[in-house]
Amino acid sequence: MRIDYREMLSEQSRFNIDIRLRRPGVVQVYVPMNHEDGDGIEVFVDERYNIDGKIRVTDLGKTLMRLSYTFDVDSDSKRSILNRIVESNGANIEDGEIFIDVDYGDLYASAMQLAQISAKVSSMRFHKREIQQSDFFDVLKYFILDNLSDYNPVSGHIPIFDREELEIDYKLSLNNHDLFLFGVNNSNKARLTAITILECQKQGVLFRSCVVHEDWDRLAKKDRSVLTNNVEKQFTSVEEFLKGALPFMAREFPPIKTNFVNNIHA
Repeated sequence: MRIDYREMLSEQSRFNIDIRLRRPGVVQVYVPMNHEDGDGIEVFVDERYNIDGKIRVTDLGKTLMRLSYTFDVDSDSKRSILNRIVESNGANIEDGEIFIDVDYGDLYASAMQLAQISAKVSSMRFHKREIQQSDFFDVLKYFILDNLSDYNPVSGHIPIFDREELEIDYKLSLNNHDLFLFGVNNSNKARLTAITILECQKQGVLFRSCVVHEDWDRLAKKDRSVLTNNVEKQFTSVEEFLKGALPFMAREFPPIKTNFVNNIHA
């Protein structure tokens, strides 16, 4: 039996909802919501996923296609934010398609729910500061794992038993020599880093320290001072770290000199 979606949606919403058959099994629902530029938000009912009495409400990938015109979801942090927006609002995402599988009685409410999620995802470009901060740690992570593997990097190292709050972003080790590396992207992280270093020194932990700043100039003067007084090496930006990390590590971990004894046989 052919379902009259217009009648079903209009009854659930208590006002007239327009629909259009886009292709066999796919019906567009015209919800009363627009993107910021005035274009309507696209929501569809996909009958091909009519399973166990549920119907799929979907964007058919239109949201991410639209977002791609102005913003690329091209890093782990961006993908994490995207997934968080979608999943925290009760939807799923798969192969770029955002969807909700719902009972027929919840069709209109779910169409509106999906439209709201689409609007939130489309505004991801306004999460720029959060994304930049997350990308900073992604850059550190992948550079260290890809380029400093000879130094046996360990992330989330806890140097003092039962002091989980004193976490080292990366411990780099070679020849019984440890370097604690911290990424600092704001004043709170700068203060926590200073506290961690001072507490490790107090507890007799043997190590040297290095800080990579996202933006040294953005730190308050007192935060710069406390780090400068307690850290052996600082990179003022992630760009400086990427350029200088390898020669710095070569100096920090010089090869062990071996004394060769030449046996002279008569």
